[in-house]
Amino acid sequence: MRKLYFIFIIISSTQIFAQTLTGLTYTIEVEYAKYNGNCAGYSMPPETTTNCDSNTYKWLIKNGATTLATEIMTLTTTKNTYTIPAYSTYDLSLTASCYCNFGGPCTFLATENILQKGFTYKGVNYPNQYGIEDGIRGLRAGGYSIGPNTIICMGSLILNNFKPNGLSISKINPAIPAEYIAGQQLDLYAITPGPATNRFPDAAYHWQYSLDNKVTWIDVPLNLSNRTNPSFSIQDLLGEDHVNHFGPIDFRLGYSNRPFTDPYRINYTPGTVLVKDRHYEAPDCYKDDVKSLVAYFDRKLMDGEILSILHIVPYPKPTPSTPMLVQPTVTTLTYDPVTKWHKYSFVIPQGTNLENRWYVLEYQSMVNGQVKGTLAMGEPFLYQNPEMVKFEIKSALNPLCNNDPVEIVLNVTGGSGSYTFLVDNNVKAATLEQDGFYHIKGLISTEVNYIKVIDSKGCFEKNI
Repeated sequence: MRKLYFIFIIISSTQIFAQTLTGLTYTIEVEYAKYNGNCAGYSMPPETTTNCDSNTYKWLIKNGATTLATEIMTLTTTKNTYTIPAYSTYDLSLTASCYCNFGGPCTFLATENILQKGFTYKGVNYPNQYGIEDGIRGLRAGGYSIGPNTIICMGSLILNNFKPNGLSISKINPAIPAEYIAGQQLDLYAITPGPATNRFPDAAYHWQYSLDNKVTWIDVPLNLSNRTNPSFSIQDLLGEDHVNHFGPIDFRLGYSNRPFTDPYRINYTPGTVLVKDRHYEAPDCYKDDVKSLVAYFDRKLMDGEILSILHIVPYPKPTPSTPMLVQPTVTTLTYDPVTKWHKYSFVIPQGTNLENRWYVLEYQSMVNGQVKGTLAMGEPFLYQNPEMVKFEIKSALNPLCNNDPVEIVLNVTGGSGSYTFLVDNNVKAATLEQDGFYHIKGLISTEVNYIKVIDSKGCFEKNI
């Protein structure tokens, strides 16, 4: 708790007037208690005294000369809420009527000027501590701790929880049901009472959402929140997990257990067919084409419905990203009696080479020319270009005599790791020996011998 030192002002008042927001109010929480002790034995300035009227210890919240809330302080810690007009600044004071050593009555007054961000005290600005916006977030907006070590035995005062009143949520066209499809931007916005120019500080427009019927509230990321008309899709909030949350989703303004509005419910729908499964067959050999990619959907396409976009994109999807295996417009899906779903088999253009990474299906539907849901769905699959089968002749000794048998030594890498060796198109036995190389023995050398190595999938070194 912050300590304030030498905080008395004799017969002082603050005449700072702040801008009001027409008709807007805050509900605030004030916690206060008179100090339970005395100042006996403490060094006091000669012009001061501890002879104060205990019935005059009080706190005040003011705007200029107007008192908005005040209470007499007692020894019992008290916490109350008050509704006050919305201003851009407030004066928060502690005061007591006392008898001063120089003779006659005097008033001790300690005052903070509470700003939207931070506060000012004794002419010094503290921009990063407390303030109205912190109060809106549920933190401390201001306060004092004043005991014997701060010259006058007054007490403590804490100002918390500025709740902006009267906020509500609507959509741009409230006559249309609040139903949004995958990929669609939400058009929700916050309504502030009164004239169109009325606006609380940005912190009041803090968006939250609930996926479990208003039991748990999750903050919308700050880069999408703290504005009256945020722009985001459900996928922006939930990422790839958005496909698991079709149905009702609730929104509100507020923090933690401090709602500023009633919940506003939307219905989240896919707006298109849903991928139920996919089957991917990787290429067998280096730089071969993908063998097969089949997508299984939950239903057939409706009359007038097409998949205007169907391709694969990297997973997670970077920005920007280049679609791969781009398909022509899909007008029909084939019923599969085994799965009881409807499937589409990708057309794989010859010579299509992907990058080694994860991919996921992405598609968009149109119904009678109107764009509908856009989804990236299905279990991601990993494309890895098979390692090329390569071999190197480490040694091949020339025969000493005509038709003498010779031995060649090969270093073979890549492929499946299981190899067949051909010399002049004839299969020859090869032994993997302790030196780590394959040895083919008993060859009859000719002017030219043709050697080929094939793995168990039929892959071999190309361009040799």
